[in-house]
Amino acid sequence: MPEYDVIIIGSGTAGQTAAYQLRGAGFKIGLVEHSAKPGGTCALWGCQAKKYFYEGAETVARSRHMENMGIKTPAQGDWGQLLDAKNRFTQKVPENTVTGLERKGIDFIRGHARFTGEKSLSVAGTNYTMTNAIVATGAAPASLPIPGMELALDNQGFLELEKLPAEFFLWEVVLFRLNLLILQPGLAHHQAAAASYWKQGPGPLAHLMKRWSPC
Repeated sequence: MPEYDVIIIGSGTAGQTAAYQLRGAGFKIGLVEHSAKPGGTCALWGCQAKKYFYEGAETVARSRHMENMGIKTPAQGDWGQLLDAKNRFTQKVPENTVTGLERKGIDFIRGHARFTGEKSLSVAGTNYTMTNAIVATGAAPASLPIPGMELALDNQGFLELEKLPAEFFLWEVVLFRLNLLILQPGLAHHQAAAASYWKQGPGPLAHLMKRWSPC
């Protein structure tokens, strides 16, 4: 039965950070991931992935703000090119994640983890023991209690859109930069996309929307 000082469940930013730091301190580490695409939401469908769209939109907006104030020809964005650039980055994430862990001597264990005891768990039929465990599995988007929710896109689906829709509806999310980027002119037929918002209560997006308008 394989034994570890620490077994970490989840290969996202939190799991990897813990794995590398603990391994660097000399502990024997195993990291469990069930997804076919290791690397976590941040790199694949969140913080890092969305930067291609946000920074492209921000560049367009800034250049248009400075039109006739030193900028003669404002930038024009291309959603498809931004999508391609994002995909070139994200396609490498799963392999680079596993390779990086193994290079540091961290065992990558593929499958669903199930605790079988205080200091033991099972993955794909193999039993493991550990002194400590770290659960770094993140969270899943909350579903709205409304008819037709099965037709909605989450952050993963949105970042895979081949074209930015002319109109759509957004539920307030933590990644409010993703919400704001679609208001920037120059990504959808060189015009700002029209978006409607629904929010459950006070939050950063609601506060920011009162003070911010696209340029």
